[in-house]
Amino acid sequence: MTAAPLADYQVDDNAAVERILAATQRTYEHWSRLNPVQRVAPFLRLAELLRLEMHELAPMISGEMGKTRHEAEEELAQCARICDHYAAVAPMLLKDDEVQTRAGRHLVARCPIGPILAVLPWSFPFWQVFRTAIPNLAAGNTVVVKPAPNVPRCSLALEDLFVRAGMPAAALSMVHVEPGRVERLVADPRIRGVSVTAGVVAGRAVAEAAGRHLKKVVLELGGSDPWLIMEDADLDQVAADIVKARLRNNGQCCIGPKRVIVARAVKYALAERLVARLTKLKFGDPLADGVDLGPMARFDLRDRAHEVVQEAVAKGAKVHCGGYVPELPGAFYPATLVSGVRPGMKLFDDEIFGPIVAVCAHDGWQEAVALANRCDFALGAAIYTQDEERAKKTLLTEISCGVAAINSIPRSDMSLPFGGTKHSGFGRELGSAGLTEFTCPVTLRIGA
Repeated sequence: MTAAPLADYQVDDNAAVERILAATQRTYEHWSRLNPVQRVAPFLRLAELLRLEMHELAPMISGEMGKTRHEAEEELAQCARICDHYAAVAPMLLKDDEVQTRAGRHLVARCPIGPILAVLPWSFPFWQVFRTAIPNLAAGNTVVVKPAPNVPRCSLALEDLFVRAGMPAAALSMVHVEPGRVERLVADPRIRGVSVTAGVVAGRAVAEAAGRHLKKVVLELGGSDPWLIMEDADLDQVAADIVKARLRNNGQCCIGPKRVIVARAVKYALAERLVARLTKLKFGDPLADGVDLGPMARFDLRDRAHEVVQEAVAKGAKVHCGGYVPELPGAFYPATLVSGVRPGMKLFDDEIFGPIVAVCAHDGWQEAVALANRCDFALGAAIYTQDEERAKKTLLTEISCGVAAINSIPRSDMSLPFGGTKHSGFGRELGSAGLTEFTCPVTLRIGA
């Protein structure tokens, strides 16, 4: 909030990294031999601790990356829910399948593969860890997390929570190293899989390293989600959903309406509704009551957000509200609406973090779909229209994405697979797919 340092933390040296990797391997050899019911038993205690300590943990999140206290508490509540969810469903989903073929009786077992390295961002410092760790721990793997360097206190608190919940000390481990040392972690033979949530440049580098060492990798590399608003859409609902989804986490969320592609006939009516909502939002101290937006996580992110707004304006776009750097000590940026955005502007082509709603116009379904696909990212998408059948067909057969919605906000849900395609990555987290993503299906023939 004030840009003042909170604390100093040391990176792990080579000896510390070796101790972490040795410990996670030893723990895996024991943890993987437990049955799924035993492995998920600590999850319920972990959920209980999160709920009991929410009011102490939430300010830690706000202090390190800037989200409001309310959103930090929501993040922690979601972490508790994923513990409850996999405690209930993982033992059933991990049961062996019995298959009878002409060759005889077979079992197909989903076996863990070993320690998993998770390279994770700062945007949801608790949830990102839980989203990766809980399914993998349930499956029998151990997890080594390389957290973002600006959320060290959160990462240390996570290690402590897992241990106090009753898990072995190295079931979940944090390794604090510089980005340049990640490839050495990937190369280590004790690491058997890699999960990355990051930008395209970092994801590509880790994926290349994983490929060289024949390690399976899951990539979630962000998105620039198109929301197609048709002429018959309910504009009041559209405006409410856009503001809620785009400004979540101070606009620093991989999934959300980063490109609002609206029918030309209603673009002014939608802009009026958006301005009315955006100008009511208050930014300031994320721990204070009545604050809707805290500071962005880093000054370079805030500065880039402002630069791309200025670039769009220079190319003909229009700022309706926001679009300036406030004279405050933190990395604050106001809720901003930019119309006239088009391909060739970074607001359209790139994934831009920040509380910015970028709007461009279309002249019908065909052009709207073409604009939606004119981007390298393909994570989420939404269509608002009364023609739900056409929207369904469009989202399933014409628009590249991994998570979609009709007349509602696309969301990640722990019961459902989450991930994208194209430059948004590959592989899935959450749901049954996330539970078994880092397992090996072993076919066992029984008898003659």
